[in-house]
Amino acid sequence: MTTHRHLHIALLFVLIGCARSEDVQDAGGPLSIDGGIFHADAMALTPATECTVSLVDAPGQSGAHVDPCTQLAYPTMPPMGGTHYSAWASFEAYDAPVPHGFLVHSMEHGAVILYHQCLASECPELVAAMRAIPDAVEADPACSATLSRNRIIVVPDPTLDVPVAVSAWGHSYRATCFDEASIRAFITAHYAMATENFCAPGQNRTADGGTWCAEPTL
Repeated sequence: MTTHRHLHIALLFVLIGCARSEDVQDAGGPLSIDGGIFHADAMALTPATECTVSLVDAPGQSGAHVDPCTQLAYPTMPPMGGTHYSAWASFEAYDAPVPHGFLVHSMEHGAVILYHQCLASECPELVAAMRAIPDAVEADPACSATLSRNRIIVVPDPTLDVPVAVSAWGHSYRATCFDEASIRAFITAHYAMATENFCAPGQNRTADGGTWCAEPTL
């Protein structure tokens, strides 16, 4: 286990409080669960009955670029890296899903993506809590020449099978609850730790009423 990984686990134990870890489970194939599973002291979101947080590591992700809106398939949800579009998503909060190829490129630049499975109209309190996190995280000096406070994106993703997820380059966090402490710990451990580290303005193709892609690509 690397020093970086030790930092991640230490932060989670400090911030989760009464969390208890379960045995590490093998995910099979090329991926493995290295971070483990934790039960945090937070209210589970329906239909879950307890707050479970799982951490997965997948180092050595491909950084290949393809044209925007090319159909892509990722082995995990949310993606932790891999082939992605040549353009990246702007570092902001979105009301509608963003194709993963744009988000993965943002992660390659050091971004952390916060996902909620539901739309804001379906879970306004959860979305408001998640959107408050980027403002609570300190401003990124690398973003000072842009309109973004930092490289954190908040976005809905109805393809998730958990209500809350977070991803950074080579790492993912999946939870059956909203546990701000462990989300903040994940951000601290993995923010700006990707293969590239800069905060250049990205795209929001829906800003003026447009669409990300002519055909759905999630």
